[in-house]
Amino acid sequence: MRQSRIKIISIRFYKPACLRGRSDVAVSITLNGVALGDAADRWTVRPRGKITFNPDKYSTVIDLEGRTDPLDLSVTPRIDEPGNVVTIGGPLQHKIPWPFSPRAFSPTRKEFVLEWEIENVNPSPETPSASGIYACREDKSGAVLYNTAGNVHHKLRVEVHEVLPTPHGFRKSGPGPMRPRLLSPWTDGGKAKTTAELTTGTDLNIIENPAVISIPPTGTDADGTNCAKFRVTYYWPKGLNFTDDDSRLVWKVVPTGGGNARFFGRSTGRLVSLHGCSPGEINLEVRFENTQVAVYRALVKPLVIIPYRCTILYGHATQAQFRPRSTTADVRTHLLISNRFLWQMGLKLEPFKSNTVGWQPASVAMTITPVAGETGFFTADVPGIWTRQPPDVLCAAVNSLPYVFNFAYIKSDPTGNRGAGCYMEIAGAATIDDSGTPSSSWTRPSGVNPDGAAGKITMTCMPNYAMFQNALFPHRFAMYVTDANVDNLDFSGTISHELGHVIGLNHRIEGTGGYDDKVAYPPRQNVMHWVENSDVAQDFDIIQAKQVRLSPLLSPPAGGRPAPTP
Repeated sequence: MRQSRIKIISIRFYKPACLRGRSDVAVSITLNGVALGDAADRWTVRPRGKITFNPDKYSTVIDLEGRTDPLDLSVTPRIDEPGNVVTIGGPLQHKIPWPFSPRAFSPTRKEFVLEWEIENVNPSPETPSASGIYACREDKSGAVLYNTAGNVHHKLRVEVHEVLPTPHGFRKSGPGPMRPRLLSPWTDGGKAKTTAELTTGTDLNIIENPAVISIPPTGTDADGTNCAKFRVTYYWPKGLNFTDDDSRLVWKVVPTGGGNARFFGRSTGRLVSLHGCSPGEINLEVRFENTQVAVYRALVKPLVIIPYRCTILYGHATQAQFRPRSTTADVRTHLLISNRFLWQMGLKLEPFKSNTVGWQPASVAMTITPVAGETGFFTADVPGIWTRQPPDVLCAAVNSLPYVFNFAYIKSDPTGNRGAGCYMEIAGAATIDDSGTPSSSWTRPSGVNPDGAAGKITMTCMPNYAMFQNALFPHRFAMYVTDANVDNLDFSGTISHELGHVIGLNHRIEGTGGYDDKVAYPPRQNVMHWVENSDVAQDFDIIQAKQVRLSPLLSPPAGGRPAPTP
């Protein structure tokens, strides 16, 4: 038997508006739904007054041996006078889960602070030793209390934020995650990937905390190149010095929507890796000293291969003003980075293995030639107007095939755009919903303490406008890219962004047009932001991953896509 005493010590008021002078105050207290104290008690209180409770009447002894449900304390002070009964600030709810170690608490509302404590009556042999660190989540502050030798109280907070780079700021007024008032804004790990990181090596899974944990294709070995990587993006206090393989942080997969995943390697530390096993949804719990300190929500989906072909449109044999500067070697680099962005949604671009020449206008002289030794790459000799400031978007359809992602490199367009999604088919409803905790991208309320419970998020999808279709080439999915992009990262961000449009995504925050998805968070970090550069806009989230899976490009009808050349 492990008996502990729950003791209510005091309430100190912070000049609540309803207390304008001396008032008679009553307090209703329940512990796990059972009333505590004497309902007939009244105290005369001033606006900055204090109620000190009788320890004999306002304490109780309970048996905590084997208990797993949290302690649930509810305290509601009220003015209680004839003709004047007013609740002071509403009930204060304080939940304390295992291990219920002896310590004092001071949960706070705007109107008052409560002091209460847990003390041992007959500690069991299993009571934690004073030399250890023992954690316990506090709902109101969003932090964790732990105590060490001498009953010194500290706070701990751990975050695994979905958005990378994590938005700056904290508290209600900032764009970033809400945190308790006293926590430092220090962050480590929630950073953007640099151009050097995005262009080095061949592994596609370098962007951490993806929305989707991919299930590798049948026959593919599950290894370090195709796992999903998850990182703790913030912890406080900094002095805990958590490392990537820190045994104090333990991760656990909790299936919540039919999905499941398995760890690749260890399941401890700031950085872990997983492979998908069965499709659905899961939570990843992070525990510190056997207490949950963070939760991450992810989809588990099969990796989808999107076949592509690229055609570079040359408008003149030698004149630079009619020749896109990108070579096939450049395009390979652009696609490497694009695949690193798309991997977050469980998507991968691979060349369509066919040299079949696709659509070209019968009345226009152009020659389309496969690039020797480069599957999926072509060059096209076209009239200059097809590659330099073309008057329409037909250039994107040159050499296109149905149900293949077709993209054309041209010199420029009339308005100086970096690129444009030109032909598409959108499936599904006009909007799509997502519910879960944490919310997609931690859109507020995120469900992450001290933020409120997560609610339903509704995203407006890309409309199936007729302007993006042409009867000459049905079931086309096409875009063009221009020399307005200044470097490899710029090209890759444009490709990823415009491909997002082609498979159903609106802008994440729109400046001028009608393509806003109405989610409005994160403020700059999403790939679909209408103008942000790719050194910041690097994230796709859960609700976007749900929408793109509806695209006919990802699951064409039988016989819809031409057979590739062996």
